[in-house]
Amino acid sequence: MNQAWTDFLTQQGLGADALDFGDRQAETSAAQLGSIMSPLLDLGLIRASGPEAAGFLHNLLTNDIESLEALPDTVIRAGLCTPKGRMLATFLVWREGDDFLLALAADLHAAILKKLSMYILRSKVKLTDASADFVLLGLSGEKAESTMRNMG
Repeated sequence: MNQAWTDFLTQQGLGADALDFGDRQAETSAAQLGSIMSPLLDLGLIRASGPEAAGFLHNLLTNDIESLEALPDTVIRAGLCTPKGRMLATFLVWREGDDFLLALAADLHAAILKKLSMYILRSKVKLTDASADFVLLGLSGEKAESTMRNMG
């Protein structure tokens, strides 16, 4: 996560465990009754770049990554499995320019980045940790959609 963003959240009262801002009951009530914006601190990001990134990811993940090239504002779910079909991680995948971003659980981030890097071999793909490059926010509630439209 971006250090400036983490510092800002700490100044706003984010607890050391990064789970709440001090009043869990009020926060839960606000989440149930109103519209809220929440930092998604439990997610990490992997950036896949290079001319063969789409094909590389398409061959490793469980969804049609190549279809994202024609759908620039689309987010899809995908998974990474072992050769025996056991799920190792799930991702949200979207395009940013010519690159692909994969959001996954932060606790799996380093291991999955290493695992994916093992498969690069001769592919013209570069995988990097993009977690510090973005601030991920979640919006919820009846005004979430209008808030998103007004942010753009």
